[in-house]
Amino acid sequence: MPAQLIALRGPLAGRSFPISDAPASFGRSPENTIVIVSARASRNHAAIRRAGAVYTLYDMGSSNGTLVNGQRVASHALRPGDVIEIGDETFRFDATPDPAAQAAFAPTVPFGAQLPQQLPPLSPPPLPAPIYGAP
Repeated sequence: MPAQLIALRGPLAGRSFPISDAPASFGRSPENTIVIVSARASRNHAAIRRAGAVYTLYDMGSSNGTLVNGQRVASHALRPGDVIEIGDETFRFDATPDPAAQAAFAPTVPFGAQLPQQLPPLSPPPLPAPIYGAP
């Protein structure tokens, strides 16, 4: 599924950035894939990683947060048309939809959401092995 980010607002407006299998990073540091010149962006602000047909946006612990469709997120499985705000830049995520991948999207985890402290075990723990003494 080919994907790209289209800059809608900010100094990068009008440019498009293809997103490949390699992770794409955003921030003020010149080492990022997409350099954002904004005091509101962190040096290493956010990243997009692809797993199969799903592209997931991750906030990398930025000071001012990463917004998707107006909501601050820690991570978000991107869908075509999602609007991403980082610093003074606004992007739209575009991808050629793959019907099989539509069902694979993970739910959004809002920033600061309460996550389960511990997941239930998938199977009962193994029984302790007997310890035999020396004869």
